[in-house]
Amino acid sequence: MGPIARLAKARVTTALFDARVGQILCFVAAIALFPLVVLKLTRLQLTEGELIIGLLAAGACSLLLVVLGLLIPISVPVRKGRQA
Repeated sequence: MGPIARLAKARVTTALFDARVGQILCFVAAIALFPLVVLKLTRLQLTEGELIIGLLAAGACSLLLVVLGLLIPISVPVRKGRQA
């Protein structure tokens, strides 16, 4: 087997590293999402009801990203067939 084929089959990353990067990205996205949505919603000419619905939706999306970030590391051992 040539060196290029061996290089193509080499492991680049581990499952735990991928889970940690995914967790960090979810937490950063949750923190960044809410202020960006608030800025965008305040620039639009919305009624009070529409603004409240938009803020609630942004809060729900931020919370979902936090929950996803908490669940990603749990999925690594389960995917390998072990319990967390």
